[in-house]
Amino acid sequence: MNNASESQNEKLSPTIQITNQIPKNQSLQIQNIDPNHPIQLKVDPITDYFALSVTITVSILTAIISAYVTIKIVTKSNEKLIESQELLQNNALKHNKEKELSVLTSKNRQDWINTLRTDISEIISKSTNIIHNLRATLQVNHTQNNLTEDFSIFISSYQQVSSIIVKVELFLNLEKTPQKNLQDTLNQLKDDLMLFCNANLKPDKLFYQDEEKVLQLKTNISRHINNISRDTKIIIKNEWQKTKLGA
Repeated sequence: MNNASESQNEKLSPTIQITNQIPKNQSLQIQNIDPNHPIQLKVDPITDYFALSVTITVSILTAIISAYVTIKIVTKSNEKLIESQELLQNNALKHNKEKELSVLTSKNRQDWINTLRTDISEIISKSTNIIHNLRATLQVNHTQNNLTEDFSIFISSYQQVSSIIVKVELFLNLEKTPQKNLQDTLNQLKDDLMLFCNANLKPDKLFYQDEEKVLQLKTNISRHINNISRDTKIIIKNEWQKTKLGA
């Protein structure tokens, strides 16, 4: 009876048989006699170090690449920001420089206008005095080859006119028509004044023989004076407009 019971228990209980005691070649046999009560076997997975190393390597490379790309983007952004700031600074400096130059140019132009007005006024004044008063002053005591003190005053006036004309010409822009016209008229005035003064060096007899020529010279000088006054007004008007605009 006991043998029968033991035989029945042997049939109902599962058996586990382990063969081959060498660790490198272990095997496991599992036999489940009762299909209604299956054996639950839990096996811990073996760590795959190769896959793990690949995963870690890829993660590190991804982090390095991300950091590199981030650094490049930030660096590029900083470079653009610096370039933008430098451009703004250069534009500001350029604007300030142009403004200062404009102010300086306007001031210089204003000073030149004032100087031109003064010089032209003196040219006209001395030239008018020569043509209207020279002969009348010298007529009483004018003698051939005998220059009086009064006559030397007029010669000095002519020299002053000639000197001022040279000074004015140095500051004229001959590419501008009004200023070129002024230069031409000033030179004509200087030439006719010299002829007029030389004509008055002659004694009365010779002077009156050339009286018509002298009168023509006087008329020419008067016309030159009027033209000089007209051209100067045009120049001053044009330059004042530029000064007001800050050009």
